[in-house]
Amino acid sequence: AKDLNCVVRVRDAALQGEVAVFLTIFARRRSDFRRLVEFGEKALISLPPDNLIMRARVSFLLGLVEISKLNIREAQSLMTDAYRMAQQAGDSWIGAGGCSYLGYIRFLQGKLSETVEMLRQAIKLAGQSPSASVPQVGLAIVLYELNDLQGVSESSRLAIQLSEFGGQAEARVTAYHCLAL
Repeated sequence: AKDLNCVVRVRDAALQGEVAVFLTIFARRRSDFRRLVEFGEKALISLPPDNLIMRARVSFLLGLVEISKLNIREAQSLMTDAYRMAQQAGDSWIGAGGCSYLGYIRFLQGKLSETVEMLRQAIKLAGQSPSASVPQVGLAIVLYELNDLQGVSESSRLAIQLSEFGGQAEARVTAYHCLAL
């Protein structure tokens, strides 16, 4: 509650929202998901509607929590918001992340062709940045399910290459696993 008191004492609502965004991010880094939701909801209430970058970031983080709880409908809504706002604001990192997780949601729903489409869109948004390694490895997994072994190999190799620059260890390990299949 000490962190929340800091937010409450600030009189400017927009500044309250910005402080709540940073507290949301810190809660995520500490894996304190209860506080992440608390601060994230405060941020969305306090941030002005035109602060798309921060609103997108908070929606993305809240969407991750909902995915972990398998609240698919709420996760899809939050990730769609994150993706759309990031696109409007020109934030390709959150845009690609939101698009990737929308693909993951489609995967959970068994919609493999839609998953491939969303992941390819996320890869396009991320470009050659290290953040493209995550949707690349996701694509490799789905292509394996679709028995496209050439596609698995290509996506896995690209994920490995891109992950080397950004420290995406989990993506790299998963990509090597896909190559071993």
